[in-house]
Amino acid sequence: MGKLKEDWTEETWDDGYIHKGRMYVKMKNHPQSIKGFVLRSQAVWWLQKGEDTKGFCLHHKNENMLNDGIENLEKMTNKEHTSLHNPKQFPFLICHECGKPYYRKRSHTEKYHGKFCSYTCKGKAKSKLMIRDNQGRFTGEFV
Repeated sequence: MGKLKEDWTEETWDDGYIHKGRMYVKMKNHPQSIKGFVLRSQAVWWLQKGEDTKGFCLHHKNENMLNDGIENLEKMTNKEHTSLHNPKQFPFLICHECGKPYYRKRSHTEKYHGKFCSYTCKGKAKSKLMIRDNQGRFTGEFV
């Protein structure tokens, strides 16, 4: 975990830049730094909470991505974050083969008919529809 300097504030950084509306700061010792830089929101969370955000998103409660105050940040899964911003983008579906719930982009649902959660389930369902010969081999024909 990073240590807070006495003179450290969220406004004072040694070096940083803004890219696509997000502030990056120089912090070589951060677990997610790339070439010594990390998102300022991740740096704030790590310094204040002592937690790495790998595998999670930091949601800005007031939607201002330059407001990286700890009170404005909320840690959530990628799925929760996507559902929050795009509730209709990923519809909730039930797999026709295994019965498990899954999410799929609307464009993929229309393209792939949204019946199966994985290629494994799709293959299992397809094999049930194929006709087998008396040795149990598939004939290539469908029911």
